[in-house]
Amino acid sequence: DWSSDVCSSDLSLLRGKTDQALADLNRVIQLDSTQQHAYYMRGLIKAARGDHESAITDYKQQELILPDYWKSYAACGRSEMALAMYDKAAESFVMCNTKKYTDSVASQVVWAYVMAGDYFKAIEMADKYEDDHRSDYAPLFKYRGIAEFRAGRFKAAEEDLLIALEGDSKDVESYLNLSRTYLAMGDQGKARRYANL
Repeated sequence: DWSSDVCSSDLSLLRGKTDQALADLNRVIQLDSTQQHAYYMRGLIKAARGDHESAITDYKQQELILPDYWKSYAACGRSEMALAMYDKAAESFVMCNTKKYTDSVASQVVWAYVMAGDYFKAIEMADKYEDDHRSDYAPLFKYRGIAEFRAGRFKAAEEDLLIALEGDSKDVESYLNLSRTYLAMGDQGKARRYANL
C-alpha cells in the first residue's frame, strides 16, 4: 500500500489517544506556532477523523515551516484526493516527489491525473518517473495503462497492464482493465479470459 511509506507509521503513534494528542498539539501550536512537525501530526489526526479540509490547512502550514518535509506534501495529496480535488492532489504528490522520490507516490501522481481526466499528463508523468528513476513499480504501470486506455491508446494500455500483472499477478484491477482493453481492441476471447482470472 502506497500510504505505508507516507505517514501511517506516524499515525500509529497516536492511535487510541487521538483526543489527548489533538489537545496536546493544539497547546504546542498555541505556545509556539513554528514548532516542527506539530501541524503535520495534527493534520494526520484531522484526516483520520475525516476532516480533510482542516487537515489540508495544517499540512499547508507545515509546508511553510518545513518546505522540504516530503511527508506533508504526500499527506496533503491524500486529503485532496479524499475531497476529489484531483488536480491539487497531483500537484501535492509531484511536489512530494521533488523533495523525496518514492515509487508509491509517483503512482499516485499518475492516478490523480487520471482521476482529473488529464490522461496525457498522467502518461507523461509515468514516462518521466519510469525514465528518471528506472521504476518497475506495478501500480505505476497499471495507472499509466488505465490512462492510455482512456486516451484510446489501446496497444500501449495492453503493454503497460501486462507489465503491471508481471509485477503483481493478483491485482484484480489490472485484470479488469486489461479485459476492457481487449474488448476495445475487438478481441473478445482475450477479454473473456482476463475477465475470468
